[in-house]
Amino acid sequence: MWSPSLFCETYSHSKCVGYCGNLGHSLWLKRAVATMSEWYIYIIRCAKGTLYTGITTDVERRFREHSSGNKGARYLRGRAPLKLVFHSVLPSRVEALKLEAKIKKLTHPHKEALIAGKVVMDELTGQDTKRRN
Repeated sequence: MWSPSLFCETYSHSKCVGYCGNLGHSLWLKRAVATMSEWYIYIIRCAKGTLYTGITTDVERRFREHSSGNKGARYLRGRAPLKLVFHSVLPSRVEALKLEAKIKKLTHPHKEALIAGKVVMDELTGQDTKRRN
């Protein structure tokens, strides 16, 4: 079994990727690194004012993918020009997914308030409840 120390117990390699060549090991390592890194929630405004919410580990890269139309979300295709209007860092993928689900359930005016900074992220995550004017 693999441990977070990223050792290959099968071949006793440290940082298995590039050493033992076992595809399953390299996929595990990539997943482990992705789950330990910072995650971002972002909101994109489309040409007609609709809002798209997503999560990523790299906001700039993901926005380029959405803008190019190749690897972006199907919803955003043909809705250019796109504008990144909001992003915020979260400590884990799990928290990012939970917050993404909450934001997607908000009404358009509530999302606009979040973008404008009138709603603090803590209100959505269930922590401290403060409002900015």
